[in-house]
Amino acid sequence: SLDGDDQDFASALSQEETLSEHLANQLNLSFSHPVDLLIGQNIIGMVNETGYVTAEPLGLAEQLGTTEAQIQVVYEVLRTFDPPGVFARDLADCLRMQVKERNRLDPAMAALIDHLPLVAKRDFQALKNICGVSQEDLQDMLVELRALNPKPGHAFGSDPISPVVPDVYVRAALDGSWLVE
Repeated sequence: SLDGDDQDFASALSQEETLSEHLANQLNLSFSHPVDLLIGQNIIGMVNETGYVTAEPLGLAEQLGTTEAQIQVVYEVLRTFDPPGVFARDLADCLRMQVKERNRLDPAMAALIDHLPLVAKRDFQALKNICGVSQEDLQDMLVELRALNPKPGHAFGSDPISPVVPDVYVRAALDGSWLVE
């Protein structure tokens, strides 16, 4: 810069892109209408560091003065953004989005994803019955499931988290009064 800023050029280059920045770049390439951009930015603000949406996007309709249908249209486009699985509502939704992106979402895989608690319990007999597959097919499906990223947002940098240190500690004393430190 020629305006006298003393910023280190090398440190600016090495700064890791955050998930929000990555999603905002894709948003600007996908939409040009200001209302869609505003909706998209608000939904990106609802994404946590793992890549999951923390609130119901349709609740923005009244706040932004638009329709739920318009928000749903923008939200569905956002769900196609990179990395696959971002904007998911929960783990099953995230995994389903990634399998669908790989064109591997068949009824057996959908049933496996719908029954993730049985996967965690390692109840393979019940999973074979529910999915209607053989032991070998189930093993292949589980290998494929384990290869997915359950937290797609962790691939990006994040803003540094500063711990909150309280100025005052208040606790109950043995005699029923309060101690203030």
